[in-house]
Amino acid sequence: MGAGADWKGRLVPPSRLRALIQDQPALRAYHSPAGRRPPKGLAAAFEDYLRARLAVRVTRWEEIHAFLRTCLYALDREVHGREEIWIHPEDFERARAGDCEDHALWAWVQFVRLGWDARFTAGLMDEGGHGWITLYREEGILVCESTAKKRAPFLFAPGGRPRYLPVWSVDRDCRFYWHATP
Repeated sequence: MGAGADWKGRLVPPSRLRALIQDQPALRAYHSPAGRRPPKGLAAAFEDYLRARLAVRVTRWEEIHAFLRTCLYALDREVHGREEIWIHPEDFERARAGDCEDHALWAWVQFVRLGWDARFTAGLMDEGGHGWITLYREEGILVCESTAKKRAPFLFAPGGRPRYLPVWSVDRDCRFYWHATP
């Protein structure tokens, strides 16, 4: 685990989380495409993600990875013409293209539907802004790198390279957690 990484975090209300991350564009939450989906508050956005009507049904984590391997990793400015935008899991599933948080949001919804204790996590990977899924299992904490296109490392224990530093996360009950200051 990276030095100082707090993988459990402290429960914070969405209004406090928004205040903590507002000046950190790489860690900002939810930017809706203009006209496609109206902007929502932070908690409402994640509740909406969990209500997504996804066509891809999964019964195992390997199926999540199999779908994501068919998706293109693409920067927001290439796909949407904007520097940063977080697309809804339904839109990501149709487009099969997006950046880290788009892959991670879709995977997070699927892990939650499988009954896993999963959090969408925003933070730093090797000091750059990044989004991934953190899984809390009996055997320990796992990172799900939803942009991994090879067989491994899709799921792995945190630590080593690359280095992940969680800053904030949201769980399956749409409770928000503050982990660290980048």
